Amino acid sequence: MGILATVEAGPGGGTAGVYGSTSAADGIGVFGQNDQGIAVAGTSNQGTGVVGTNTRNTGDGVSGTGMNGVHGRGSSIGVLGESSSGTGVSGTSSSVGYLVGVIAELGCSV
Repeated sequence: MGILATVEAGPGGGTAGVYGSTSAADGIGVFGQNDQGIAVAGTSNQGTGVVGTNTRNTGDGVSGTGMNGVHGRGSSIGVLGESSSGTGVSGTSSSVGYLVGVIAELGCSV
């Protein structure tokens, strides 16, 4: 384990186990690396385990790159998307077979 953090005052007076901040355009506030397992994890008994927010609506709140860019698994919903003015969940694929599979699961026809 790289850092064992205790709860301290975070931004806005809230509590944070680990807090990182930068104003550099290419900077990283908090970074985790693990060559064989999970680099960054979040757990909560009553709230959200990990959350990402872009306060200026100029980028992604949470972004993922890998075999599965962003993966969701849940007891009722795997991936949930909500939008007040646009698409809740959007995806593209260069393979038509994957797109047709998703449309078929939604009960739509191509």
